[in-house]
Amino acid sequence: MPISEKWVSWEEAARITGIRVPTIEHAVRVNRIVRRSARGHHPTLDLASVLEWAAWHREVQIERAQRRAAREQRQQARPERAAPRGLGLREILSARRPTSDPDPITRWLTVEDAALALTCSESSVLRWVRAGGLEAKLEGRVWVSGESVDRLIVARAADEQEWVSQADAAQVVGCSRGRIPELIKEGLLVQRPGPRWRASISRESAVSASEVWSQRVRGTELKRDERRRTRPTNEPPDDGHVWVTTTTAALTLGLTRNGVGQRIRAGTLPGTRRGNRYWLRRQDVEVAAAARAFTWRRNNNR
Repeated sequence: MPISEKWVSWEEAARITGIRVPTIEHAVRVNRIVRRSARGHHPTLDLASVLEWAAWHREVQIERAQRRAAREQRQQARPERAAPRGLGLREILSARRPTSDPDPITRWLTVEDAALALTCSESSVLRWVRAGGLEAKLEGRVWVSGESVDRLIVARAADEQEWVSQADAAQVVGCSRGRIPELIKEGLLVQRPGPRWRASISRESAVSASEVWSQRVRGTELKRDERRRTRPTNEPPDDGHVWVTTTTAALTLGLTRNGVGQRIRAGTLPGTRRGNRYWLRRQDVEVAAAARAFTWRRNNNR
């Protein structure tokens, strides 16, 4: 078919551009190639748009290849670091296998013995092996260097003297575990970055924060005690009289508590407010009860 024609079929577009038909189909779906409605067996793809898209597609592929090559060069030039995620332990140890045989005098431990020496789980030992914190070899099973275990024990002991977990920091400060993030935001506690399983709070900052926290607690207690002293009391007056509550007065007078309160505020029933409670002298309540009874009998005897 001469290329000068305006419309081409999908197979002809693939042959002209050297690009697979599924890729061309995707370009049609995203409107990168112009397509006309099908008319029998006539070609449906616009040749100009096909050629334009093919040129753009080749430029994109070349750019991706250049970026991929540059990334590989950077990775090769980068110094050896911890093994990337996704590799198995066998691949990691195979990549780190020395060119010469290991020293036979070196003490080698199993993963179980290394876990007992480090007082941790076997998965933690394998995690340190993957991260490069422990030297290991693969000979039928994983063997961990005893010297690297000893170095890690010394490093962990020194680390525990300088850094503590958030739970231990809460005990040192004397606060709850939930207060630790707030103290970190305030700058009272120093936290180092790192994995969650590693202690990250500076012990020195925790000791300093404990003094600040104790001062805050003492200040809060003093304020609370001051509020208690200045708070109006609900106790009855201590003047030798017998005082009753509005509930008792309501039962004696045959009223509701609201009715007693209305009479106190209106001044028809003497009462004293103490804090948020009304108190009435029993003598006044008995007099008011007698007056109500006299009035009731007089009205009913008419």
